[in-house]
Formats: sequence, structure tokens, C-alpha cells
Amino acid sequence: MKKRWKVLLGMIVLVFVLAACAKEADTYKEGYLGDAAIEQDGTFDQIGTAEEGWEDAREQALKEATSGGQKAPAEAFDRAKAEEVVRLVNEERKRLGLNELVIDEAMMTAAETRAKEQKTLFSHTRPDGTKCFTVFDQFEIPANYRGENLASGGKCTPAFVMKMWIASEGHYANIKNEKFNRIGVGYFESGKYGYWAQLFAN
Repeated sequence: MKKRWKVLLGMIVLVFVLAACAKEADTYKEGYLGDAAIEQDGTFDQIGTAEEGWEDAREQALKEATSGGQKAPAEAFDRAKAEEVVRLVNEERKRLGLNELVIDEAMMTAAETRAKEQKTLFSHTRPDGTKCFTVFDQFEIPANYRGENLASGGKCTPAFVMKMWIASEGHYANIKNEKFNRIGVGYFESGKYGYWAQLFAN
């Protein structure tokens, strides 16, 4: 009888351990999506909301980066990763029979600005309280049809972030939008945590 109780108790403990592990895995997953945004002739539309948990994941990544008294890695942009996302976007558009998007250097700079801003505020609202598309005015980029996709995560490789965006209806709508012909992508990494911004324009 005692042996049976010990077995039962062990099974209960195992269930609680597995549940705790599953909860942690959900909290600190590889990447998080912001909502998708699009603007046509001054009409702003936001699709969905930013996924919950990204702030906790960021803090966990920062703790891991500085564990054992180590200094956190320097903050930096990564142009190579940004250009790989552009390549993957065009690969997907080509598969759909759509025109390829051309890199706009001003939009690349604007996207880097927006990527870095995500560290402060993971939103299509900028830290100064204005809408995300004011970055086009800031860098004097002409367009009346614009889109923005956001993402962040500790292991957000170009392939992984594209997989997330393609799996999300709102983000994928921007990627395959026939009206767009220019693109800018920015990737900013801080303390082993990365922030992505993808800008589109006609």
C-alpha cells in the first residue's frame, strides 16, 4: 500500500514539473510578433496586437547575457541579417508570382531606427508617441502606401522571423502586398536579444 502511494506521489510531482517546464517554454519562446500596420493615403490600420511575454523573454535574455558577472554584448545593427530577410521576402514573392521588392537605402536606415526603438516600446507607436510611419517623414521618404512588420526574440534568425511573419495573416499580407515595390529592413541586437522592423512602400 505504501509503495502504491509513493508511486502515485511521484507521478503527481512529475506532472507538476512537466507543467512548470511547459509554462517556462511558452514564456521564453524563440520569437515574438508585434502587430502589423498599414497606411493608405493617410488612413492608418493596425492588425492584431503584440504577443504577450516578449518583455519577460527580453529580461531573461539580458540576465543570461550578464550571468557570472559577464559584461553584456555590445548593442549593434546587423545589415547582413537584414539583407537576408529581404532576400527571403523576394523569394516568397517570386514563388507567388509577384514583383521583387527593391532595397531603398533611406528605408533601410528608417527600419534600423524603428528596430532600435523596439527596445523602448514594442509597438507601432514610436517612443515619442507618434505613429510608426512618421519615420518616413523623418528620413524624407515619399510614399502614400506604407506597411510595417515587427518582431523580437532571443533566437530570431532571418529564417525564423520570416517563418513567424509568413504564419501571421496580417504580417504576411504586407509581405505579399502587390502595391509595394520598395523595402527596408532593420535588425538591432542588445544583450543577446534582437529586434526586427520591416518597412514597405509603393
